[in-house]
Amino acid sequence: MDRPRSSVPLISVLRRRSAEDFIRRIADVRAEASARGYSTLSYFLDIAMREAMIQVDQEAHDRKAKNASPADLWTTSPRR
Repeated sequence: MDRPRSSVPLISVLRRRSAEDFIRRIADVRAEASARGYSTLSYFLDIAMREAMIQVDQEAHDRKAKNASPADLWTTSPRR
């Protein structure tokens, strides 16, 4: 049974998220910590920056998967 499409446009309730700005901010703080001699803090900020990069990759995959056909989702991996 085909239902007619609504003329009301879809409105996204969730804002589009992106962790990209965190990468730049963490990199700046990491560089400052390293310059001041806080090597352990710099190390943990480096890990946080890598995690933010993984999050950005996951968000990009989620956006791509949102519009993909179900058959295509079986052939793609969320992390490469």
